[in-house]
Amino acid sequence: ASDQSLYNYKGYGTLTAHGAALENISIAALALGYKPTIDLFPSDDAPEHIANIRLGTKGEPDREIEGLYRAIANRSTNRKPYGKLALKQSSSTHMDQSGRKYLPEVRYERVSDLSDIRKLSRVASTNEEIMLGNRHLHSFFFSHLSWTQEEDARKKIGFYIKTLELPAPVQAMFRVISHWQIMRFLKLAGFPSLVGKGNADTYARSSEIGIIHINHPDRKSYVSAGRLLERLWLTATAEGISFQPLTGTIFMNLYAEHDENHSFFSQSERMLLAQSVSTISDVSKLSNTTPVLMFRMGYAQPPTARALRYALDELMV
Repeated sequence: ASDQSLYNYKGYGTLTAHGAALENISIAALALGYKPTIDLFPSDDAPEHIANIRLGTKGEPDREIEGLYRAIANRSTNRKPYGKLALKQSSSTHMDQSGRKYLPEVRYERVSDLSDIRKLSRVASTNEEIMLGNRHLHSFFFSHLSWTQEEDARKKIGFYIKTLELPAPVQAMFRVISHWQIMRFLKLAGFPSLVGKGNADTYARSSEIGIIHINHPDRKSYVSAGRLLERLWLTATAEGISFQPLTGTIFMNLYAEHDENHSFFSQSERMLLAQSVSTISDVSKLSNTTPVLMFRMGYAQPPTARALRYALDELMV
């Protein structure tokens, strides 16, 4: 409820994050010998009550899920350029098996055609292009950016600048463009578009792009989509595959579609977002579904840094 950003229409972004957390809990419970039962949205009177989780009597650990359990601690976002090598056959098989976990409610699509990867990479980079040139999103992004490891350790939210994998001169420039008055001037010179094109080139250096679709855009489906995203991410981690979510454009467009008073997005921004999301449907081979999450995969050097998050005992009541 605290996230009121333009990426979180009706809290759908938060629900996908809850789904990822529930998937981690379920995997950890099974690996430790407990059978979890998850009851979603148990009370109509408490919409922020996402789930009840019950653990059965301790039994034998699920050996088949140990790899995913170990991957929870190692999972990270890698924003470096990836190699274009195809995923290993055994890894592809495991990704497909994980992708079937929440059928038919949620569907996972793999895109490996180079032309389609380039199209989807441009869709993904529309997020940064609009974010830098939109005052509301610019403020949101830089308020969530940590400039030092010490600041990241203190805040434990948002982005640590080194995780963005920016060259040193660009990191220094980010200090400058964090001031909206300067960024507004650079926008007139086309700077956000240049950033978008550069990021699209990076995203295109991937083995595959994955898309998660839902059949019905409701709260439970977004939770399930988050669960599937986490399972795929953990599977990729266990297989030594680098992974980066590329979902900003989709969630931004969802908010823009319902921005009836045009309070936050200009007409040109809304048109660009709508065109981008339409491209996903054009590339997709699935019909009568709603694409909600996107990510890229491939083989790369480990990320330069990882953002810190709260430990479990800091969040439990």
